[in-house]
Amino acid sequence: MESTSQLREAIGIIIRKIPKELMFDSHYIIATLIKNHSKVYLDFARHTSGSARDVHNKIAKNIDRNLAKKTGNSYSYNIHWKASKCALWKRL
Repeated sequence: MESTSQLREAIGIIIRKIPKELMFDSHYIIATLIKNHSKVYLDFARHTSGSARDVHNKIAKNIDRNLAKKTGNSYSYNIHWKASKCALWKRL
């Protein structure tokens, strides 16, 4: 699917800008997609079934494991300014 490959490319761009060894969470990736790659975010969301939460879970599953390693969970604000749990990552 074209929107998935564009999503993975955009996520890679975001992660490569994070200094190595620093931690980030899935909410950061989603917020940065919306801010800097809104067309890619909207195209992916449009072609993905489910709620916004489902779409965001699918976005997080597209994080390149060659660029980041999941280290646990984080508790941070989502795009609706509601604190919730999400994956915590370490930049490789």
